[in-house]
Amino acid sequence: MWQYFDHEFEYEDAYRDFYSPWAGHKYFSYDLVRNIRPKIIVELGTYRGTSFFSFCQAVKDACHDANLYAVDTWQGDEHGGFYDEDVYTDVIKIKEKYYADLKINLLRKRFDEAVDEFDNHSIDLLHIDGLHTYEAVKHDFEKWLPKVKPDGIILLHDIYINKEDFGVHQFWEELKGQYKTVEFHHSYGLGVLFKDGTHYQSFIDSQKEWQIRYSYIAEDKKNEKIHKSLTSSERLLTKHERQISGLRQIISEQDDKLAVRDGNIARLNDVLSERDGQIATLNGAVSACDRHIAVLNEGLSERDGNIARLNDVLSERDGEVAALNRTVSVCDEQIAVLNEALSGRIADLNRAATERDGALALIDLMKGSTSWRLTRPMRFLARLVRYGLIDDDRRNLSHRFHYRYHQLPLPVSVKNFIGIFRQKKMAVQMEKAGAFAIHARNALRYVGRRDFDGLKKRIHFYQADQFIQKLAVLGPPKRWGVIATPHTLFVAHLVASRLRAHNFEVDIMTNPPAGFPHDMYVVICAQMLDVLPPGEKRIVYQMEQSVSSRWFTDAYIKILECSLAVLEYSLVNVAFMAGKGVMYPHVHYLPVGAGTGYMDHLPPVEKTCDVLFYGDANSSPRRREMLNVLRRHFNVRMCSEIFDMDMVNEIRRARTVINLHYYKNALLEMPRIQECLSLGVPVITETAQDQADYPDLTGAVIFFEEGNEQAMIEAVRRALHHPVEPETIRQAVAAGAGRFAFMFDRFLVAMGFLPASKLADDVLPLPQGASHIVLSMPETIARRRLFEANCPQCFAVFDGIRLRPGWVGCGLSYAKLAGYALSQGMHRLTILEDDALLPEDFEGKMRIIHAYLDAKEGQWDVFAGLITTLHSEVKVLGAEMFQGMLFVTIDKMTGMVCNVYSEKVLRILASWDPDHRDDQTNTIDKYLERQTDLRIVVTLPFLAGHREEVHSTLWGFQNTQYRELIAESERTLQESAGAFL
Repeated sequence: MWQYFDHEFEYEDAYRDFYSPWAGHKYFSYDLVRNIRPKIIVELGTYRGTSFFSFCQAVKDACHDANLYAVDTWQGDEHGGFYDEDVYTDVIKIKEKYYADLKINLLRKRFDEAVDEFDNHSIDLLHIDGLHTYEAVKHDFEKWLPKVKPDGIILLHDIYINKEDFGVHQFWEELKGQYKTVEFHHSYGLGVLFKDGTHYQSFIDSQKEWQIRYSYIAEDKKNEKIHKSLTSSERLLTKHERQISGLRQIISEQDDKLAVRDGNIARLNDVLSERDGQIATLNGAVSACDRHIAVLNEGLSERDGNIARLNDVLSERDGEVAALNRTVSVCDEQIAVLNEALSGRIADLNRAATERDGALALIDLMKGSTSWRLTRPMRFLARLVRYGLIDDDRRNLSHRFHYRYHQLPLPVSVKNFIGIFRQKKMAVQMEKAGAFAIHARNALRYVGRRDFDGLKKRIHFYQADQFIQKLAVLGPPKRWGVIATPHTLFVAHLVASRLRAHNFEVDIMTNPPAGFPHDMYVVICAQMLDVLPPGEKRIVYQMEQSVSSRWFTDAYIKILECSLAVLEYSLVNVAFMAGKGVMYPHVHYLPVGAGTGYMDHLPPVEKTCDVLFYGDANSSPRRREMLNVLRRHFNVRMCSEIFDMDMVNEIRRARTVINLHYYKNALLEMPRIQECLSLGVPVITETAQDQADYPDLTGAVIFFEEGNEQAMIEAVRRALHHPVEPETIRQAVAAGAGRFAFMFDRFLVAMGFLPASKLADDVLPLPQGASHIVLSMPETIARRRLFEANCPQCFAVFDGIRLRPGWVGCGLSYAKLAGYALSQGMHRLTILEDDALLPEDFEGKMRIIHAYLDAKEGQWDVFAGLITTLHSEVKVLGAEMFQGMLFVTIDKMTGMVCNVYSEKVLRILASWDPDHRDDQTNTIDKYLERQTDLRIVVTLPFLAGHREEVHSTLWGFQNTQYRELIAESERTLQESAGAFL
């Protein structure tokens, strides 16, 4: 039996809805809920809440246990109109004020996004009141029908509107032929649909009565409320009229008082005029005082500024003095150790000299023998050959000992053999003593010019070199552990994938293992772990941003210093940590890349979110403010504290991901960006100071000006309306993955964990067809930044290969670049080193040089912009003027600072042997110098110079040591070329 209820709607105190299109049906909806007592009520399209809060009122009055869901974007649509955030705010206020104890869920989503949150056959009562086109209402009905219980009821509003593109009436006519229905004609019409007809028979008997009763109730209640409103307004008007009459009486009395006051004011004005004259005179005096005070204040401000600057200078100087004192103390200790060791070595040299004198006496006896005289012609011939190949007066002391005693002719008697054996043993001792003496002499030179910082760097250079060489002897670690925090698991995946590509065993873990049984560990975000592997088997991947120093504590710096090596993802951080003493060669640059095939095994997912933000928004005020702005315009999903596959699935369901900096002027959050791209999802992010370091992101990532909220909104709107092409993302991922693979392999080679042959020529991270290359070490960031400030536009930077000793890594870089150029079909390659000092008109001169080389095609092999050391036997083959520049052709060269290589020389460079470890003959410049049929073109004066303010990455000394060699080479060539002009 249908029961009617007499009730009041509490929400009407805050929201008068009697003109609402739905207001005429709320009495039926109230009675419907009271009669059928549904457990789950869902409404699609709530607006201000007339229908929804009638459901809530019925549940509240009945003390009924039910879950109520309102699904709406609260942004409006084409039919109902669009509106601002105030509508949603008012709905929340009504919910919290009148229905706070009910189980109400406001789902601010599109209908299709919310449908998956409900199980099939779970909804008792469904109200559909969204967009009213035929297609929209049909789509909503069919999408949500499976969610309604078999005996459930569905309400559709506006079934009697037949205008423009409103199509509910049309779809309702179709439904009436398929289901049991009841309908109301008033208030634009309401359709009641019984899914399987279970309740229909018990309700149909009341249909006519419903249509009459609820129609009249709607009008009566509406008229009653309007009448009450009018009556209240009339009473209020009468009250106001009485108040106005009283006010008029008061105004009349006040007018009389004002007349008296006006007379007083006139008299006072006369007095004031006199006072104004006095005040003007005083103001003049005050102004003069103010000007004088301003002059004094300006002088005081200037003085305060000078004092503050002087205090800063004093503080800085005090710090420098303290640091220098500490350095001097350390150097004094090291000098004492060196002096003690030098004394011992000198004693060893004296003993070796005594033994040498005895050996020379034996040699004199041997020279008097018959066999010596008979073999004299053969020895003479051998000397000619030997001296022709190895005549170099600039060799160091240890090499001369090696040459003299290790190349002795084979003896012909046992007695002489014993003598020669003793000589060779003595030679080895003298060679070691000589090498030590040279190192000690160099150290004393630093001390002599009080360059203690240079001495410290040189000692560190040789210590690191010896340690890495010892490590390489032990062989590469076979079993690796990658320890990562949950939010860096993507980076752990990149590291592990690359190690597995080289057949290493790898385990990824988020907690350190007991006892650390692996051979080597890569620790990501080490500062967040309580227990770390021992330093000798720990490589730290540093992921924090130096724009905030909160993580860079003394303890964290100590962790980095005591680790076997440090991987750093940002060049900005490389520069920052160098200031903290964590620098080359301890640091290896490893930018975070992308992962090809990352999560490709997962099935496709439906895009349910327009914009996703994941990360910490609460503790960053700038993030929180920008997200609040974004949420007023778009459907934004925010996620935090979820990781691994949960996070992967959230990203895959998003159409785009928004990335906002935690700090102002921050670096790009590369792990987050590269993971999204690897999953095929485009990224929108603020610009950053290191953006130029990631050219592979171009096109796949949409950048907007940092902190610009309007630019952010426009970027998101553009990304949603014109999505990034999947192919563009795929290319960016391939480029990022290739760069990471090369840079990680570069690190493994530098550590001796991977043979240099594993670095393939055709995968160098360079732009397609790049024929102008700058060879640079990113870890020596000061050199790179100095060069970048004046780098020619057409040059691409190549991160040089690192290998111990450094000259081998340099040679290997040239060999790989040459192999790359040949694989690209190039016939000419220009390479600059980042300590090249270029003239202001460099590009103009290079155009002339290339024009000259074109004119001399087939008559040159190398153009050398700088000759560091001119070979003593160099020959000048020709000299001529061309477009105002003097070109000289010679047959030998030593210098790689700024060169152009022909295809012939590229093949020679590509054949360089990194296993030939003789630094007197096989450094890459001496390797070219040894070639016998080269034609080298130079300009006079030399095209390029050598920066003297930077350190050599190969030998660890200041470039000033090249100055005299270069000047001498240029003078000698000038004199020799004069004969051709």
